[in-house]
Amino acid sequence: MKYIKILNAIARHNKMPFDVSVEEQRRFWEHIVMPKDLIARSYAQYRCHNFYLHLLYQLAFNVGAVGVCPILMCWFLMRPIPQCVAEGGGIIDVATPDDPMMGMVPASLKTMHMGYVSWRHGVLCRADLSLVWKIWKRYPFAFYFLFKNMVKIAMYRYETERYKPEAIIVHNEYSFTSSVLTEWCRQNGIRHINFMHGERIYSLRCAFFEYDRCYVWHEYYKQLYCSVGASPEQFIVEVPDALQITLSKWVDKVAYADFKYILAGYSEKELQQIVSVMDALKERYDRTVKYRPHPRYSDVNLLRKYVKDDEIEDPKCIPIEKSIANTRCVVGSYSTVLLQAYLSGVHVAMDDVTYNDRCRQLKERGYMLMQGKNVWLLSDLLDLQQNWLQSI
Repeated sequence: MKYIKILNAIARHNKMPFDVSVEEQRRFWEHIVMPKDLIARSYAQYRCHNFYLHLLYQLAFNVGAVGVCPILMCWFLMRPIPQCVAEGGGIIDVATPDDPMMGMVPASLKTMHMGYVSWRHGVLCRADLSLVWKIWKRYPFAFYFLFKNMVKIAMYRYETERYKPEAIIVHNEYSFTSSVLTEWCRQNGIRHINFMHGERIYSLRCAFFEYDRCYVWHEYYKQLYCSVGASPEQFIVEVPDALQITLSKWVDKVAYADFKYILAGYSEKELQQIVSVMDALKERYDRTVKYRPHPRYSDVNLLRKYVKDDEIEDPKCIPIEKSIANTRCVVGSYSTVLLQAYLSGVHVAMDDVTYNDRCRQLKERGYMLMQGKNVWLLSDLLDLQQNWLQSI
């Protein structure tokens, strides 16, 4: 427990991508030699992860891995190989068919027979040791790098023995183990496939990875990943069902408002500013507005303090598809909902009034909606010199 407390204390000094300028990240990235194989790709990504971590934090994880690695390796080797329960198709990093993550899986992959796994068990066979040895021999002092890759290889071995899959489908492009696992899959005659599952901005966490196939939502994300060294041949652009809304199927006059603000977490001061700018929109254009609180992060009681009930959209009663289909413009700052609206042909306004610094940082970090057409700045919509609503 004391060790964990020390780690947590050190972790406060770690950096997040928003804490570091894009230029500083690029300078670090440019000093890494372009990897020549998959193991080197994983190690380069591992170095990029360490860029954000305090030196003592890195040291603590490596010291811990020194003691744990040999014990865990022996444990994985002694465990029995699991019995086969199915053959062919693919296994996917999703716990159940009803998991919301399935909405992010590309339709072309859903035609494959799936086994659903949660990666709770691991086992190693002697054939796996050659790859583990190769990693250790090449990077003998990167103990945490060895530990993490060994654990993931053991998990892959366990599930592939159970399902004998033709493909393993994951959503782990941010993991520095991704390219090593692609190497393991190729050695075992299995395709390693990744699908995008959340918004991405410029970050070294996703640098240098390689899969056999990597599905992204838009050509822009391919360019973003390639800008930090991801292998360019792997990418396939396919928008998942969850991000493509057939607007005509969800028309409902009761749910309609000209502008809808997609809320996340907020302070009272931020909420006051949001309501102020939305009131200004109502007055400027004589149009209706609604606020959609986040089911977990938004304080609805605080929202009711400043907004009438008939302007609050209940996310439990109105699915996001219906919400997006029944508005002219979705307003917010940084949310996958904004991307859903954008990809479905609905106009988007970024709130650069309440979140000016955040919008500036998002633009610097390559946030797609800050670069795209049909995306407005809220300050422009409030511009008294032009009637922007005629354009939307």
